Amino acid sequence: MTAIAEPLPASTLILLRTTEEGVELFMMKRNPFSDFAPGALVFPGGMLEEIDTQDWSGLIPSTSNCDPLLAYKIAAIRETFEESGILLAFHQDGRNYPDEKYLQSLQPFREKLNNNALSFRDFISDNRFVLAVGDLHHCANWVTPKLAPKRFDTHFFVAKAPLQSGVHDGAELVESFWVKPDKVLEFAETDEYRIVFATEMNALWVSKFSSIDAIIHSAREATVNRIEAEVDVRGDKIVLCIPESAGYGVTERLWRM
Repeated sequence: MTAIAEPLPASTLILLRTTEEGVELFMMKRNPFSDFAPGALVFPGGMLEEIDTQDWSGLIPSTSNCDPLLAYKIAAIRETFEESGILLAFHQDGRNYPDEKYLQSLQPFREKLNNNALSFRDFISDNRFVLAVGDLHHCANWVTPKLAPKRFDTHFFVAKAPLQSGVHDGAELVESFWVKPDKVLEFAETDEYRIVFATEMNALWVSKFSSIDAIIHSAREATVNRIEAEVDVRGDKIVLCIPESAGYGVTERLWRM
């Protein structure tokens, strides 16, 4: 019998923007040769690293020091910059995100970060930034089903995106774009893109709101419960099941890992 893999701590960030057509999500396609969810359409994010748990005093708002999810928020911001080039951090002299022109000057640092030639903490400190951890709002906690060979215990956060373009790194992520949540749900139904259960359900959650403010308000008011889908084998099909209490209005989907 194959041993069940222990879920590793991870974070993901649902970035939102508003256009004339409504709220959009920033989505990225994983490399088809990845060892986890190959080719899947995902939100930026990844596994917690030791750097995320270190002392970030002076590089985060003082009000965030006691946040029990601080390390997860730092990981979400770090992974988002490494993967997409979008940086949720303020200049130390105010609460302004770096503009597009300034951000372009920071792009060479992404390769150093992804190659472990530079630590994210040093990057933030050297460039005199304060991480905008207070702008991330906890909205979900999903655990990869026991059937998967590699598993994660992932905390989902939602945030209004800075006015920054964002582009995939070309290695771990091979495609990226802004898209309406309804279109993500359409992708899931047509298999135009591979979309795992947790991603689909959180896109469904976002699709229920008409504004970013309403989405963030819902996240602030919600009680986040840990969700781990149960595996139900039905003939030649594998179905993932979650309880109605999860609040998505959907309780099962075919396995898409």
